Amino acid sequence: MKKLIPILLIAVFVFAQSPDWYSKGQLKGYDRQSWIIGVGEGSTAIEAQSSAQAAVAAQLKVSIESAVQVFTSESMTKDGSEITEDFQKLTKAVVKETVQGIEIIKNEKIDKRNYAFAALNKDKYFSGLKSELKSLQQQAIKYQETAISNIEDGFILPAIESFSAAYETILIFYTKKSFYEGVSGVSFSNMWGISPAELLSGTVTSLSNVYIDILSGDNQSGKMGTWLQEPVIINVYYKTNNEKIPIKNLSLLLKYSDGTIGDRLLTNASGQAEAFIRAIPNKGDRGKVTAEIRLSAVSSSFKKYLNNTKVSVNYKIIESSPISVMLHIKTDEGIPLPKLKRKVTKSLGSLGFLVSEDALFTLNGVVSEIDEKEVDGPRGKQFVIKTELNLELSATASGEIYSSADFKGTGLSPKNKKMAFNNSLTKISIKKKNLAEMLTAIEKEYSVVIANQDKHYFTKANLLYSQGKLRDALVL
Repeated sequence: MKKLIPILLIAVFVFAQSPDWYSKGQLKGYDRQSWIIGVGEGSTAIEAQSSAQAAVAAQLKVSIESAVQVFTSESMTKDGSEITEDFQKLTKAVVKETVQGIEIIKNEKIDKRNYAFAALNKDKYFSGLKSELKSLQQQAIKYQETAISNIEDGFILPAIESFSAAYETILIFYTKKSFYEGVSGVSFSNMWGISPAELLSGTVTSLSNVYIDILSGDNQSGKMGTWLQEPVIINVYYKTNNEKIPIKNLSLLLKYSDGTIGDRLLTNASGQAEAFIRAIPNKGDRGKVTAEIRLSAVSSSFKKYLNNTKVSVNYKIIESSPISVMLHIKTDEGIPLPKLKRKVTKSLGSLGFLVSEDALFTLNGVVSEIDEKEVDGPRGKQFVIKTELNLELSATASGEIYSSADFKGTGLSPKNKKMAFNNSLTKISIKKKNLAEMLTAIEKEYSVVIANQDKHYFTKANLLYSQGKLRDALVL
């Protein structure tokens, strides 16, 4: 019992050192019926103020928990979990936004401790929130009406954009509505007269009726690296009541299997787009390009409901005799880079080319440093080096350059620039499409190079023969 007395005395002493308004959580002129109040302490004034604001925010969070549960139960459809997830993300954002409106009423410092009193005016907060709710409600209704009208008139892309805007607005509305009702205890009337799940399910159904398919050009054959003979015709439409409504002016993206972008397209008035594709292998003698709808105006939350927006174009690579090339990879200072050479050799092999020390064509690669900087990150200073590999295809004998391609990589290191440079070499991405495009020059120039080589050998043989070196001439 004697041991407890000093502890109690210390506690009373510390408590007595704090301001009376802090210990009681009350300040004249700020009653809890009109204000949401929070107090905080800290070693600095800013720390004490943040603590007081957090105390107010915590009360708001607790007050809306029941409203969140009501919203969750209303949203329990097949998409309920996703709707609730979006709602909870917005709830955190609104709490953060509300904290900005919390006033710091009083600061006081006693000895080395700082104390703060924060308050949020309920009438002012509710009044502003109620006006915002009405505005959000009107916006959401307008977006939805516009979307339905656009679908009826066949303007599918604007309809999708309006549905997306309606979805985002609805979520914000219900988030702030939950705040309003949870804190004020007063219901806010819903002019729609339906639940969030019912409202959103109609929107989701509309979006799931967007389709993309291939009209022609699928399952072609072509030589590696060359253009397929026929264009691929892609069709995008909105399906409703067994009717297909074309979607015009819609962006499409073509991608090869390694992620290289093949083309960017735009659908015409018939909802169609035409694309030409290079025969680049994916596995063995098979290749594939993916065409997908790009809806930049649609929110990321809404894109998950677009289930039919991607289609594949398949083709076959016609077998041909492998062509050999010589390969040299060095820095711009002439230092060989064997690891990068092996990486390029592997990419060439996937395209049907062999690397040899005796070939008609040569690939000369030079790596240069194109950017260098130092950045401060969570782990301290980082050296950042960006490098570029320039590959040039030329005739081995004449040195005539036919084509070239560039490939970039970025490396980081906390230690030094040299290590960042070495890391950048491992990050250089050899895109098959770009490599294949450069190598198509071989097919165009092959016969010319052979003819020039034969001419070169014939001239040299004649010279040897004229010098009486018949055996050497015959070997050539």
